[in-house]
Amino acid sequence: MIKRYLTKSRFKEGLECETKLFYSNNSEYHNSKKEDSFLEALAEGGFQVGELAKFLVSENPYEESISVKSLDYEIALLETKEKLKNDYVSIAEAAFNYKDLFIRVDLLKKEKELIRIYEVKAKSWSESDLHDPEEIFIKKYKTGKNKGKEYINKEWYFYLYDIAFQRYVVNKIFPEFNIESNLVLADKNISSNIDGLNQKFKLKKDTNNIKEVEVPKNLKKSDLGIIPLKVINVDKTCDFIENQLVNDKSFTDFVEYLSKVYKKNERVFSVIDQRCFSCEYRTDKNSNLKSGFNECFEKNGKQPDDSLSFVEDLWKSTKKEVDKGNFFIEQINENDYLREDIKKNDGMTTNFRQYLQIIKTKNKDLSSYYDPKLTDTILSFDKP
Repeated sequence: MIKRYLTKSRFKEGLECETKLFYSNNSEYHNSKKEDSFLEALAEGGFQVGELAKFLVSENPYEESISVKSLDYEIALLETKEKLKNDYVSIAEAAFNYKDLFIRVDLLKKEKELIRIYEVKAKSWSESDLHDPEEIFIKKYKTGKNKGKEYINKEWYFYLYDIAFQRYVVNKIFPEFNIESNLVLADKNISSNIDGLNQKFKLKKDTNNIKEVEVPKNLKKSDLGIIPLKVINVDKTCDFIENQLVNDKSFTDFVEYLSKVYKKNERVFSVIDQRCFSCEYRTDKNSNLKSGFNECFEKNGKQPDDSLSFVEDLWKSTKKEVDKGNFFIEQINENDYLREDIKKNDGMTTNFRQYLQIIKTKNKDLSSYYDPKLTDTILSFDKP
């Protein structure tokens, strides 16, 4: 029986939605991410950035054979353990296992009792070098009941929780070591001084049709000139994350909870909200695969029906209505949108636009609506 480890990708899924852990390894369920060409293109860019980043920890990563290439968990763990016997060593794709957790660290550099780990992302960094990254990663609410309270910037949320999860695992395995955590990002502030740098990192497919990056084996760091990557220490941010509650659980308890749920292959139904509308485990009735999205809605008493329209279609108002418990346009009181200011100088207001959409949806009215202002404007044009 294959052991079910909570990996980095599974942790991220559980962070998004605990129910996804059940769907993610179940081929009976549709997964749109498996056929998303845009995501595939992003992954390809990530492969190239990952190969370039190896030169941040090694002068010649290929001659030094710093990569742990095996996809077999046990072999990768043994190879990593063997490399770590050295006081000074750099490793790419280092494998670690703690309890039912398993991670592959993009880059690792060991210097006696210091271990630096690096999470490499194709995401760009464009802030000034003088700008404190903590001010980017950790924000404060400016208004409302949480005014002054700190939180992780949503734009960086999953990247930062990813590296925090890795640091947690490495810390558990090596409590006697100092662990330093870093993000590696494409730096928009730096331009390469080598023409055709990307041509040194060509994408290809191996004999098993798996994509990989082909790099000249004799390529050295000195051949690359200025490497356009930004290394950012995120230890303070990871400290902050480990002291935050995640779904009313401490960080440690949340990691252990996800690990148990995934190991047992349990389906824990999360409360549905507006994020569910972007779920990748969603398909239509004509598909041969199951829809995790539909099953979640059914479990929460929101049976999807061909006669009903989801509020995701309501212009600029999905979250507002979901927060009120309305998941279908037919549940909405259209008069809530019928304000006195239904008109403005250049046409209808947002509220009136939404009001029209609600009543047309309820009445199954597919006809177009033309605001008189639009008609007047069109009639004012000179004919060609």
